[in-house]
Amino acid sequence: MKIFKSFEEWEVHEPLVATLGTFDGLHLGHQAILKDLKNLAKEHQAHSLLISLHPHPRIVLHQAQNLKLLQTLDEKIQKIKEIGLDYLFLLPFDYEISQLSAEQFLSEILFGKLNIQVLLIGYDHRFGKNREGNFELIEQIAKKFQRKVVRSKEFLFHGQKVSSTIIRNYILKGQIAEANTLLGYPFSITGQVVEGDKRGRKLGFPTANLHISDPYKIIPANGVYACKVIYQEQTYYGVTNIGTRPTFHSSKHQMEVHILDFYQEIYQQNLKVEFYEFLRMEKKFDNIHELIEQIQSDIRQAKEYFQIYSL
Repeated sequence: MKIFKSFEEWEVHEPLVATLGTFDGLHLGHQAILKDLKNLAKEHQAHSLLISLHPHPRIVLHQAQNLKLLQTLDEKIQKIKEIGLDYLFLLPFDYEISQLSAEQFLSEILFGKLNIQVLLIGYDHRFGKNREGNFELIEQIAKKFQRKVVRSKEFLFHGQKVSSTIIRNYILKGQIAEANTLLGYPFSITGQVVEGDKRGRKLGFPTANLHISDPYKIIPANGVYACKVIYQEQTYYGVTNIGTRPTFHSSKHQMEVHILDFYQEIYQQNLKVEFYEFLRMEKKFDNIHELIEQIQSDIRQAKEYFQIYSL
């Protein structure tokens, strides 16, 4: 897959079938659209193109005070590569573009600069200033330029609508299993291991303290989770705690991962943590002994979830 990040870089001359959107999370609904995109491209003997708006429009339009995204840009790119498209264009979304009417956006950018022959539109997708560009209007404009527009079918999962907003809300409530079901893969966070106060090690449960550099990356609700940890292409099992560690009267929000049967020093290394199951809420314990017993219980629950009987 070839990636373009500006109009100056754009150098595609083959016939293109494209779709457009932010595609945060690349969830089951997005995956269905991209499957249609690949099929349409094959049908028209053309190449597939995903146009992903970057940064997220809400960030540009100053509506992002509490915006949290399911994926960082790198995570999104990796997922799109796995899907197997020909091209990805990270359309530099700015205020000027946000003020274009649907007709201007189509004529100047999609049919003009990018020269798209066939445009696949999500079932309820709208674009252009004030989101005026619904399917009917887009279809009318496309006919003027002798281009084709195709509308995807509505995607429902067991009768349920799938959207990035719904998944974000699940994650913010700690409902990881529900979020993973709609994503079609485990939600993950990648961070760099930084030094902490080593309390976990003193208790007998060393933890990797993760620094998350992207301020827009969504973090699950405070609590304890069963997880998998990917380090240097090896997968391990673990338990992740998110919160402020109230037993130690801390106020700093942290994400700590205890990797089962893992004894390496990995400071400054990157870990990918995949979340699978919410085990319990964070709580304050009366003493260290109670905390140790609870951590042991958390580990047993994680092992039961992953059906681990040998560790």
